[in-house]
Formats: sequence, C-alpha cells, structure tokens
Amino acid sequence: MAHAPKRPPSFSAQRISDWLSGKNVPSERAVAAMVLTVRHARRREGRSEATVRPGLLSSDRWAEWRRQARNASTAAAGGSVGTTQRSRVVGVSAGDSGGGSPSSGGSGSPRTVCPPAMAPVLPDRFVPRPHESEQLLEALRRGKGAVVLHGPGGFGKTTLASWACAVSGIRESFPDGVLWAEVEREPGADRVARCLSDMAALLSGWPFPGPYADVPAAAQALRSVLTGRRVLLVVDNVWSAVDLRPFEGLGDGVQLLVTTRRTGLLEGVSIHVGDMSVAQAIAVLGVEGTADSVSLRPLLDRVGCWPLALAMISGVLRSLVQQHGMDVREAVRALAHELKEYGILTLDDLSDADVVTGIARTLELSLADLVAMGGQDCEERFVSLAAFPAGETIPFRLLHRLWDVSDLRARAEGDRFASRSLCTVVGGEGLRLHDITRQAVRILKCDQVPEFSRQLLGTMRPSQGWHRLPRADMPLTDSLAFHLLQAGMVQELGNTLRDVRFLAQRLALSGPTALYADLVRYTAAVPGDTAAGALADLVRREAPVFTGPLSAHDLALTLENRCLGVHPLAQWLSHTGQAREGGGLRSVHPPVDRDHPALERSVAAAELGEFRDADWHPNGRFLAIAGRVPPLEIIDAGDTGAREWAMEGDVIFSRVRWSPDGTRLALVGVSDRFAEPHDSEGRPRNAPRVHRNDVIVYDLRAGREILAVPVPASLALFRQLPPALCWSPDSRRVAVASDTDVRLYDLACDSEPISLAGSEDACAEGEVSLTWHPVHGLIAHSSRRTAAGQDVGVLRRWADPALAHQEPQQWQSPLLWGRGRSLMWRPHGRTLVVDLEERAVAVVDPFTRRMLWRMEHAREATVYWSPDGRQLAVREAPVWPRLGGAQITFWSVPPDHLLSPDNPPVLTSSLPLGSYHHDQDCVSWQPDTTRLVTTSDRRLLQFWNTERPFPTRAAAPVATAFLHVRWSPDARSVAVAGENGRWISVQLRETCVTPHDGYPFPGRDPAARHRWPAEVGVPAQRRPRGGPPVVVHFAPDELHHLIGLPSEPLRVFTAAGQLVTELGSPADAQRWADACFTTRGDRIVAVAGTDDGDRVFSVWNLTEAVQRQEAAARSTYRTARPAAHHPSIWRITASDTHAVMLAHPNYIGLFRLSDMHTVCWIKTNSHVYDAAFDSSGHRLAVVGDAALHLFEVHTPADTAADEGDSDETDELLIHEFPEEERGLR
Repeated sequence: MAHAPKRPPSFSAQRISDWLSGKNVPSERAVAAMVLTVRHARRREGRSEATVRPGLLSSDRWAEWRRQARNASTAAAGGSVGTTQRSRVVGVSAGDSGGGSPSSGGSGSPRTVCPPAMAPVLPDRFVPRPHESEQLLEALRRGKGAVVLHGPGGFGKTTLASWACAVSGIRESFPDGVLWAEVEREPGADRVARCLSDMAALLSGWPFPGPYADVPAAAQALRSVLTGRRVLLVVDNVWSAVDLRPFEGLGDGVQLLVTTRRTGLLEGVSIHVGDMSVAQAIAVLGVEGTADSVSLRPLLDRVGCWPLALAMISGVLRSLVQQHGMDVREAVRALAHELKEYGILTLDDLSDADVVTGIARTLELSLADLVAMGGQDCEERFVSLAAFPAGETIPFRLLHRLWDVSDLRARAEGDRFASRSLCTVVGGEGLRLHDITRQAVRILKCDQVPEFSRQLLGTMRPSQGWHRLPRADMPLTDSLAFHLLQAGMVQELGNTLRDVRFLAQRLALSGPTALYADLVRYTAAVPGDTAAGALADLVRREAPVFTGPLSAHDLALTLENRCLGVHPLAQWLSHTGQAREGGGLRSVHPPVDRDHPALERSVAAAELGEFRDADWHPNGRFLAIAGRVPPLEIIDAGDTGAREWAMEGDVIFSRVRWSPDGTRLALVGVSDRFAEPHDSEGRPRNAPRVHRNDVIVYDLRAGREILAVPVPASLALFRQLPPALCWSPDSRRVAVASDTDVRLYDLACDSEPISLAGSEDACAEGEVSLTWHPVHGLIAHSSRRTAAGQDVGVLRRWADPALAHQEPQQWQSPLLWGRGRSLMWRPHGRTLVVDLEERAVAVVDPFTRRMLWRMEHAREATVYWSPDGRQLAVREAPVWPRLGGAQITFWSVPPDHLLSPDNPPVLTSSLPLGSYHHDQDCVSWQPDTTRLVTTSDRRLLQFWNTERPFPTRAAAPVATAFLHVRWSPDARSVAVAGENGRWISVQLRETCVTPHDGYPFPGRDPAARHRWPAEVGVPAQRRPRGGPPVVVHFAPDELHHLIGLPSEPLRVFTAAGQLVTELGSPADAQRWADACFTTRGDRIVAVAGTDDGDRVFSVWNLTEAVQRQEAAARSTYRTARPAAHHPSIWRITASDTHAVMLAHPNYIGLFRLSDMHTVCWIKTNSHVYDAAFDSSGHRLAVVGDAALHLFEVHTPADTAADEGDSDETDELLIHEFPEEERGLR
C-alpha cells in the first residue's frame, strides 16, 4: 500500500516535460510519471480528468492508473508495422462490423446493427511511430477537411490509419463507426458501385446490398444512409483523384481519411509517411533476446527502412532462428547474401515498377521458407491467391475447394501465410493479398496463375451452366469474367455472356453497371464480336430499363424484348426460351421506344430524387447537378463518381451555376435553414408557409461555404419558380433576382449586397431573368401589363452593375412579352436570345432595339446558345406528358452583323428526347460543344453526343401519345386513340392504317371514359374535379356495369340501374385505381390501395356472388415487386385467363387469374397508359408515349414448345410496323 505525501510535491516544467516523453524518470517516481502521462493525454483529447485526490489509494487504484498509463503511452506513440496489413477489395472490409456482413444470410428486412468498426486489426508486432501518429490524431480531432496519408507503397500508411481507428479518443469522436474501403488502380465502375452499396447495406442493416444502375446511384444510396451520422471513412490505396471522387462529399458528418502514394491528390491536411527510423526498423526485424543494431545492420543496408520489406524479411528471419535453430548473425548473413546477390532498388526513387521488382526477390525468400515449412503444396496454395482479381477477399469456402482440403486446414494455411506477413486474414471470412505482393507473385509465377483460374472454374462450374451457381457461390459471378479470360477460356466467356439466363442473374444481383463491365472485358479480348459490343451499348444506354424491383425472370423478359431488332442480338443470344420458362410477355416487334443513336448513356435519379438543373464546369470535365436526394452532386465526364454538398435540414436545389473561373458554385434552393424573412405575427397558425429560396455559394478551393442568404419573399407574391441567378464575368460577384429587387453580392468582402437601381420595378412586374456579359453588362427581362391593359416585356441593362446608383437603360415593347426564362447573351456577341409568349423564341439586339429573328413553335419552347455562339438548341415539349415527347431542334445562326429577318437562322437537325419530360427540364452544353446534357421529367439525366450525325431534314412534329387501345372483335386489327379522342385502326396483316371519325368497333367509346360516371348516374358532387377518381366499367355485353366510389365497395348494377351485388376488398383496400370485367363478363378484376400504401389485386366470380347474394366469392393477392413500390397504378385489363396491370411510369405486370400468381413484370422505355387483350387472350396491345407495343402472352407450355431458342419473330407483325409507321399517332 502506498501513502499519499503529506504535502504536494513540486516539480519543474522541464522535469514534467521529460517525464511525459519518458526521459529521466527516477524509479521512485515511475508510477507518478505514468499517471501524469494519462492525465496529460486525457486533457489533450478533451476528455474529463480522472482527478487524483489526497489520501490512501488502494493497490487496485494504482493498478488501474498503471494500465491507463501504459495504454496511453502506446496509443500516443502511434505506429506502423513492417507490413501494411489491410482490408482490401475494391470493396468493403468485413472486419468486426457489430451487425454482421450485409451479404450474410437472413431475411430481406433491415436489422439493428452496431456502429461498424471495419478497420483491419493491428498486427501483433506493432511498432510505434510517434511523429506521424501525433500529426494524424491532431488532424482528425480538428476535422477541418480531408486528411491524406501519402508516401511510397509499403511504408505503413494503412497500418497508421488502422491504428488511428483503434484509438479510443477517435472512436468517441465518431460514434457511428468506422468505414473502410480500398481502391485499386483503375478499379472499374462495377467494383466501386458494389463497394458503395455494400457499405450502405451494412449501415442500414439490410442483409443484401442492392444493385444500382451506376456509381452515382450507389453513392447516393450511401449518402442517404449516412445522413445524420458521424463516421470516419478510410479510403485506402487510392491511385488517382478520379478513383476517390465517389467517396467524397458523403455528408458533413463524414470525416475522410485517405491513404495514397500520390502527392497533391486532394486538398486537405497532408501527412507524409516515409522511412522508419533505424530504431523502428530494428524493432520490426528483431527476434526475441538476441537482436541488436549491430547484428541486424547488414539487412538494413540492403533493404533500408521500408516497413513492408522489413516485415517480410522478419518472417523469414524468425523462422530461420526459431524453427531452424540458426543464430541471429548466421541468419542475417544468409539473408544479406541473398539480398546482395539479387539487390533491391533505392526506395527514395521508387517507381511503381521498381516496387514490384524490389519486392519480388524478398517474396522469393518468403516462398522458399514456405516450401521449407509446408512443402511445395504450401507455396502453390499461396501463389493461387494471386489468381484472383486485385482487391478481392478470397473466401475460405472457395479456397478449401480450390486447394482440395477441409475448411479447417484452409484456415490453418491462411494463418501460416498471414504470420509471415504474406497476406491478411479478413474477419475470419477469407484472405487478401497486398497489391504489391500480388503483382510480384503474378510476375514471378506467371506460368502458374492461369492454371489456378482453370482449376477454380473446373471446381465451381455447375453442370447446367454458370447461371445455376448456388446462392452462396453467386459472389463468384463478380469475378467470373476475369477468371475465364485469365484461364484463356474466351469462348466460354462469350457463350456465358450470350446466355440470357446468366445475363438476367447478373442484372438482378449486380445491376447493369457490372454486366457492362463484363461485356467491356470480353469485347476488349474479342474486338470482332460485334454482337457483344451491341449488347454492351444497349445495356449502357438503356440502363434504367434494367433497374428496379425486378426478378431475374422479369429481367430476362425485359432484356429479350429490348434486344429484339438490334442486329445481330436476336440470333446471338441463347437460351431465351429457357430464361422465360415461367411464361410472360414477349414482344412481337422491335421496341418502338428506342432512344436516338446520339444518346451515350442515361442516369436514373435515386428513389425520391430529382434532377432539376445542370451546369458544365468551364473546363468541360465536371458536371454539377442540382436537385434533391442528393441536393447537389458533381459527376465527371467519364461517370466515375459524384459528390454531394449537404446542408442542414431538407434541401432542394433548383439552380446551379459554376463561376466563370471554375472555382466556385452558386446554388438556389429551398430549405428550412433560415427563419421566415417577414414578420409572421398575426398570421393564422395553420396558414401555409411562404415559398422561399436560399442562395448558397461554395468555394471549392477552400472547401467551405462563403455565402448563405435567404432570398427575400413577400406575402403578396408566391414565387412558383426559383429566382434567377448569374455570375459576374470576373467570378467575384453574384446577381440574384428576388421578389423585391435585383441584388449584387460581392464575395470578396463582407459588405451588404447592392440593390441595383431600377430593379424594384422589374421584380414587382413578376418573373425576372438575368444574364451578364463581359463587355455589355447585366441585363434583366420581365413582363407586365400596362395601365392601358397592354402586355409588354421590358429589358433593363446595367452597363456597370457595380455602380449602385446607375440607372439602367430600358427597352419596353409588346414584342418582348413572355416568360424570358431562356434569357442569354450570345457568347462573343451582342445579341440576346429569349423565349416569349405564344411559345416563341427570338433573337433581339438590345442596342438597336430590333428583333432579328422570331420563331413560333407548336409547343412550349426554351432556347440555349452553344458555347461557341454558332448554334441555338431549342427544346420543345408539350404542356402535358400525354401530349407527346420532347425534342431539341438545332439552328445554325449567322453572325450578329449578318443576322436579320432576311437572313435568319437555319434549322440543321433535330434530336428526339423521348417521352419523359417536365416543363422545367434543362439543357446544358459541354464547353467544347461535343456533348449535350438534358434532364427528362426530372428523373433521367441523359448525355448526348452532338458529333454523331443527326437528321438533316426539317424536324418532324412530335405526335401526341396514344391513351386508348382496343382490339377488333375478330382480332385482326387494333384501334388506338390519342388525347383528342380520334381513333386510328391498323389492319395487322395488310399494314393498313385507317383514321376514323369515331370509335370503329361495337360498344362504348373508351376515349369517352371520363363521361361514363355521369352516364351511369353518379352525382356530380361524388365526382369533384381533381378529387379521387370514380371507376366505371361496362361488361362486354353492356348488360352490367360496375361503379367504384372512393372508400366504398365496388357495386355491380344492371343496365337499368338495379344493384346486383357489392364487392368489398379485403384489408379495407377501397381506394380504387381501376377495375374491369373479364372477356366473358363473369368475373371482375380490380386494384385498390390501402391506407398504409399496399396495392391489393382482387378477383371476384360474379356468378357466384349473385347466386349467394353476397360478395364472398373472391381471391386476393397483394401485388409483388414493382406494383408494391409505385403509388400510381392507373390501368388494369383482363382476359379470361390473365390480367395486366400498368404501373407508373413504365411497368407492365402480368397475373394469372386461376391462382393469382404473378407471371412477370417487364419495363418499357416510355410511359404506358392503356392495354387490351385480343379475344383469344394470347395477344396484348399496350399504348403510351412511344406508340403501340404488341406482346404475346407466353405460358410455361408455350415456352416448352419453343424447342430451344428460336428467336424468329412473327413476320406478320414485323411487316406491320415498318420504320416510318412506328410513330403513328
């Protein structure tokens, strides 16, 4: 027992400093020095002190202080180890996640998980590195931006990062856990997407990661999960800034720690990790009891202080000393002789190739030790690890089959490799090689590596094909293409990628990004396979069609339908019949909703996400996208990643603009960040909040926000559109049009914004547009109605907006009346382009006050100058989606001095954008004019190559969508109608198209469906305009009809209006989406929604219901897959055997009535609105934005009768739709 001193001891500052660093500590003060170290560490880390009170301290208390002191001493020193043992894949380190791996077994529902701790476990032979670790801890505690550990390969960057993750103070700073991912060189979009989705699944508690269309979609899934969390994300082994971008900008609560060999990779705190000190190197090399600096110096002279090489040699040295009985000097001499014989390159000048060369000989020594300890089989098993793709954790369940040993022996062999620092054991799941080690093995044993891939494939190959891999082995599909190519089995890879069964499984498990990567690998090996290239192009361009809640069976049908007509895919693909053996809908003619060949790729928004605006960086490399979920992301031109800048609260950005110098981003959005900008006293409690926008400016060089202000709003004006915003040419100022005035914000100082003289009148007039020219100044457009009742537009120009009291020059004219949203100075010119009333666009000269050109369009139009000022892109779209698709027309514009009404712009080409559109969709030119980006319906981001040939003929008007379809009684023709209710019939065999004044077939006109409720006597007050729909449908013989009122049962009436029966749906699902009779009229099929959002599909036997005088004869099935995820199911139709459901926006579901079985769901590339079976029930016609789709209803019996994979298409239906007729309206 120890007694406290009678009076407090007194120590000098120098002595305390020495004790904290471990110097000159007298034996009688050892414990006091340790306690002092603990208290100092706790104070530095901002934790509460453990006060030492006067009095007697128990031995247990002293033991606790000693334990804390020792732990603090070790942690404060920091360190590295001779080997950079790391968690590696491009992917996720399993580690100790608390909640288990997201790919582990379990149900499909999320689980409660503990904060993940994914950093690799520190090795037993841990060597402190105080200098680097102190810098790292300080940078992580400050949290002022990304932290970058850089240095040559194998110098301990990963171990240093792993050590930091284990420090208690760091764990407390990031209570939601530590994420760890490693990026290899050129990792590939599929691997990056899988890495992001794995981490999202791990954090959210889902047992399986979901497939995503591309890297931005996967990154967004992770962003959503990280919202509100405080985590440390370690991105290990980064080779380029491009590879890092998907992991940046994941939220304010995410601290990024990067390890890389590259300097200047990322702005932030940069810490160099270089050579160990001699003392540290000796500690790595030393063997217990006999090692010293003199005896080990020969090795240090050969390998320097490279931790990786030191650790690998250390394993051999310990084996020679401990297992073979050699003394240290003898073992050192033997190793030094080998190193002298083969050499190792100077580490200071180490290049990537030199790393492999330097490690190679060191690796040979370790391999020789393996042979000595475990025989030749031991070496071969280690070499087999290099046969797997870089960045992959090799599961023990694969290794024990590859090595033909038990699982226990496979794990024991893995421990043997790990003990010699040759690989890392990852969470008890498998082994992972360091990238340098893997490269060296592949060079040294290049003749053996392909054979191991052949052995693996031979062991794992199912007899019926790769699509029949057991579920537990399905992860092998991620590396299947790699192994087949490495094994030289190119033909087998080609056959596998032709197999629709495998393609569907690949899409269902990993998404179109992964399948596209496989096809790219194959086409690189076999460039002459044009069909594979065509499939790769199809998957890339139509990626959104292959995403969503679809099963492998659904995807097989969708893929088959999308490939129809793509030469030569119909003949190239195999096993299509077997892929749809469960039946489904098979297209009988090529899809009519193909995108234009100029489309490079499509990116779908995340669930609940939107793309509202896009702007290219001045250098043309990056594209900034504003919207919601995420509010902002930056995509590089190669689609390698995205970043999001998150704000407090819910943010929706509607405008984004790069500064002209490319260093800043200005955004306009809606959030709850600021208080109401007006006095809300006296307002009713339930009064709606005034719509408000915020302006945010980010400085990307500094990585911080430099401006955040609310845009003034008034109670009198409810702004429907975001306020206009534009940059000054010198990137120092931002002009913003609010409800009250135009304000100029100077970003170079903290002064109050300048309100431009005369701008109050412009803002009072309504919507204001702005554009700023480097020479001609700032100009604003607005429209108003004069006292005389005349509609006029006004242009106001401030030659030098920085002069606060400068009155603008004004031009007021009825010719300028209109929205003005497209107001834009001509680049390098003096004219303006603007959109006006009556859907017109015009080019005007504000100096001479002349209109040089005006073009009126049939639909809403917005206009955009090309960056070189030589072309205009006019985006035309109908007011409502059902009125047809959007398009862009391109106009060649003469120079300003030649432009006149007599020498107008010339239409050069047109580009159809498809059926998805919104009145506020945008267009953005890449600065070099080679690429155009458009948003479609705020749900799709599409990249168009403007250098591909467009039609040179005048743009044909885009027709309206088809909203109604019916078969003739003899099933020989189909009639369709658009918004105007005019019917067109198509004779299928003769390809004869006939317009009609009315409905061409017997029975009621489906185009008059909106009048049916009134015709059957539903009171007007029960069908309010804009309220819930009233469902009315007539039996085929029109002797009965049904009425579905909201929240009431379906009721069946006779033609005379007598009630026959009431049909109630289970689960109180009485929000009727649609209902219909079957072909014979003896059954009713309906879809209804419940209060909790479920969709219930019900079938009633009308005959039994009438006989029993009750609605007991029914069967119900809660719709699976897409229908359960979509709020809008707007049509159902039925034959006597099947029912078809159309779900928003492009899903078609087929159900079997006999047992309510879901046969399939397929997707189209356009909206669909109506469907009808022919009288036999074997053919289905579907109409929508892209015209008429015809499908055959395949049953399992039909598929079995296909005799393999005949892909011949019904000639009758092929010839019925020649190219020029497919767009009929």
